[in-house]
Amino acid sequence: MEEKQSTLFVLSIAVALSIVLGECSPAPTLSEAMSATPETVVESFYNWYVGYPGNSLVDGAYRSSEYLTPEFVQKVDEIVASFDEGGYDPFLCAQDIPGELTVEKAVASGEGASVVVHEIWNPGTQYELIHDVTVALRLVDGQWKISDIICPKVGAGEAEGRRQPDVFKFQGSYLTGMAYGFYELRVNGRQLLTHAGDMLFFCSQLYLLPHKEVGLYVVYNAPGGRLARKELVQAYFDHFYPAAPNTVPQPPASATERNGQLAGRYISTRSAQTTIEKLRLLVEPMYQPITVGATRDGYLESDHPVVRRQNPASYQPSR
Repeated sequence: MEEKQSTLFVLSIAVALSIVLGECSPAPTLSEAMSATPETVVESFYNWYVGYPGNSLVDGAYRSSEYLTPEFVQKVDEIVASFDEGGYDPFLCAQDIPGELTVEKAVASGEGASVVVHEIWNPGTQYELIHDVTVALRLVDGQWKISDIICPKVGAGEAEGRRQPDVFKFQGSYLTGMAYGFYELRVNGRQLLTHAGDMLFFCSQLYLLPHKEVGLYVVYNAPGGRLARKELVQAYFDHFYPAAPNTVPQPPASATERNGQLAGRYISTRSAQTTIEKLRLLVEPMYQPITVGATRDGYLESDHPVVRRQNPASYQPSR
C-alpha cells in the first residue's frame, strides 16, 4: 500500500513538472517555429507584434525579437527617440493598430527580399481603408530577417482606386469631424474639417484634409477677408482635387419613412443667446433657421441642396 502511494506521488510530481515546464518554456525560436520563407517571417513578426499584451515601443520588447536585424532595431530606437510628443508606429507606419493584416507573396533576389503587407482599417465596411507597407528582408546566417520597413507615400491608396473614408472612427463609433471640435465642410465632394475665427476686419480659418494629410491656414487683416478665404480654398481644390462628374444617387427604399422623422425647422447651435452678439442672428445667413422637408421619392429638401441619406449619422449633397 505504501509502495503504491509512493508511486502515485512520484507520478503526480512528474505530471505537475511537465505542466509547469510546458507553460513556462520560452516561445519557439525563429528557426524552430517557421519555414525559411520571407513572408512567413513577416507574418510571424506581425502576429507577435499586434498580439503583444503591452506596448512594445514603450517597454522595448521589439529589441529582443529574432525577426529583426540589429541594424533595424537601432533604426527604430532612433525613430522613437526623435519623437518629442506623440509620433507614429514605425512597424505599422500608423498611429493605430489596423483591424486586419494580409501578407503578399515575397519577391526575392539573392540575399534580399521584399514583402508587401496590406493594413486594413474598418475591414468589410463601407469605410474600409487600406494602405500598404513594404517590408525589406535579408539573409542573416541562413535565416530571413526584417532589415527595414518602408512606409507608404501619402495618397498612394487612393491613386490605386481605393476608397478613402468619409468619417472617422472614434472609440468604436463612426463620427463626423464635429466630434473633434471642428465642423465639416465639403468642397468638390471632399470632406474637410475646418474652424474659423473672425473679428472686425480680421478673419482666419484652418482647413484640414485628413485623408491627404493636407492642411491650410489663412489669415486676413483687411475687409473682404471672408470672401477671399472662401475663393482661395475653392481655387485650391479646383486645381488639386477637381470635382468629379455630378450624378444624383437614388435613395434607399427606407429613406422615405426615416426622412419624415427629420423634417422640421433647424437653428444653428453655434450662435450667441445671452450677449449682444446675438444681434448677428438677425443679419448673418449662417444663423438663419433652415427648413427641411421630406419628399415622396426619398429626398430631403431645404434651403440648401437636396440631400440623401448616406449612413445613419450622415447626409451628403446630391446635386
